[in-house]
Amino acid sequence: MAAVVLLPVMVTLVLVGVLFVALIIKAMLDRCTGYARAALKTLDRAQCPSCRYDLGGLASHPDGCILCPECGAAWRADHIGRVGDAARTTPA
Repeated sequence: MAAVVLLPVMVTLVLVGVLFVALIIKAMLDRCTGYARAALKTLDRAQCPSCRYDLGGLASHPDGCILCPECGAAWRADHIGRVGDAARTTPA
């Protein structure tokens, strides 16, 4: 009789545990994608996401990356200044 009473409690605890783990994983993934989104926005402004050094006008290396002279971080050249080019070249 005790096993019949404990079964719903155990099932509930397992489901709550699974839900808790799923929420933690979702929060971790959201945080990671948030950092990536912020880095891409910074690269769109032609700035290094690590130190905010201006990467505009720097030459890319043969592997397609631009090295930040300030902090040494390497960024893909095709991600730098993609969106902000029109805003930067338009006179104010």
